[in-house]
Amino acid sequence: MDFEARIHGQSVYLHIRKFKTAFCNKNCYPMIQRIQTVYLLLAAAGNVALAFVPWKIVPQAAEAGIFADGMFKAADHPALQPALGAAALLALIALGLYKKRPLQIRLSWLSLALTMGAAAWAAWLWNANPAQGALTVGLLTLPLVAIFIFLAVRGIAKDEQKVRTANRLR
Repeated sequence: MDFEARIHGQSVYLHIRKFKTAFCNKNCYPMIQRIQTVYLLLAAAGNVALAFVPWKIVPQAAEAGIFADGMFKAADHPALQPALGAAALLALIALGLYKKRPLQIRLSWLSLALTMGAAAWAAWLWNANPAQGALTVGLLTLPLVAIFIFLAVRGIAKDEQKVRTANRLR
């Protein structure tokens, strides 16, 4: 009995091999095997979510200002959404630079700085326009993004340490 998974009559292994030969050169390694790849993808997804999900909901909408629609989102201020988009883009660019680990670490730290800068700017906007309200799950995404970027940097640094150790032993 054949237990091998099949797609259109061919084994899955054959499909993966065709994909790898079509899109990779001989030095292409599967990037998804590194845990920091997952962390950077989650950080980018978190930054995108922060750009569109409400951060704070107020029960009574203000007449004007950032709480005019009854909630605060990154779209309420023209600098927040581009900053979070740039942070997500930097995380995705860092994801592709898996062979240049020092640059990958710097881009990840820059992505974290942009995310934290946008959060600090949002906190300043809240204090400038005080309104009683409830924080939403969208704001919970902020510490998760920071944790994911920190874990990715830690994983990248471990990889760099392994490479330096292997080069020293040669």
